[in-house]
Amino acid sequence: MSFNIGPIAKTSSHLLSDLIEILVTLDYFKKGNASKNDIEDVLNHNPIDAEEITDELNNEEVEDGSTRQNRFETNIDDAWFMLNHRAKIYNNLYPFKISDEAIELKEDFASQHYIYILILFCSRLKSFKAKGIRQLWAKYFTQICKFVMSGIAPQNSIIRIFDANSDDRRLHYSTNLKTAIKMLAVEMSVLIQDQHLEMESTSGDMGIDIVAIYQFKDGVRTGNFVMFGQCGAQGENWPAKNFECHPDKFRAIFSTYSPIISIMFTPADYRTADGEWNKISNISGGTVIDRRRIINLLENSQSIKNLLKESLFPEFINEIKNIKNSL
Repeated sequence: MSFNIGPIAKTSSHLLSDLIEILVTLDYFKKGNASKNDIEDVLNHNPIDAEEITDELNNEEVEDGSTRQNRFETNIDDAWFMLNHRAKIYNNLYPFKISDEAIELKEDFASQHYIYILILFCSRLKSFKAKGIRQLWAKYFTQICKFVMSGIAPQNSIIRIFDANSDDRRLHYSTNLKTAIKMLAVEMSVLIQDQHLEMESTSGDMGIDIVAIYQFKDGVRTGNFVMFGQCGAQGENWPAKNFECHPDKFRAIFSTYSPIISIMFTPADYRTADGEWNKISNISGGTVIDRRRIINLLENSQSIKNLLKESLFPEFINEIKNIKNSL
């Protein structure tokens, strides 16, 4: 099977909400919507996520079946509150219609809604089992983040994907990491510490997925304005990547006179239902751009129409159809 729900974070409203939206998109229940009863059935028949298993075992020791059902109903109500919050926040770009007891795709579902759907699916790649699909969608997410970076970087900045498997690496920088880093240093207008670079591998990307560089025209070798982006295409473990492109990581290689700006892109809607960060300690290391910031930046930079022209969207739509047909 190309889709398997797997372990569920049952007490994390933002993650449970993601799962609910995915099930609706795939028409998992074969009736055009998902009700609260459908979701309760899913919670009852799938294992709990490892992060919550200790609390679950402690609960099972002291509660009976009725208490457990009440707890699941509370979890679902919390997720429903989150879904209604998203409907207001994302507005026209939100693909779902929420009622008191059910959620379904909007009747006026349009091509622009696939932007939200793709980012959403990237937040739960672990549930998708088709060969190569996780790597492909992670690549799609990086392409989206390249457009998002244009909404952050100064106008006329150079924005490229530095990921090891990208076209920019193959056609512009080089698939050899050391060669690519040297070319990147020229664009950054900084010197390279060759003795430290020689210690690095010739493969990989050193944690740099996207680069944005505003090049000053004065030719001074004290550095241009530089931003490095890391794209963590996952909904749960992305905070472990927060320091992948932190400026301190590159001090031994790039002789910079000002800090490189570090950006962490995540497909997670990493918020509570009042819009605050879900856990403040997980957003350290760089500026976190989560799902709602991604959508907002795409809107503000008027990038949505251009993004939808990318070939990845027809491919993604076809991949969704194939998964739906396999269920």
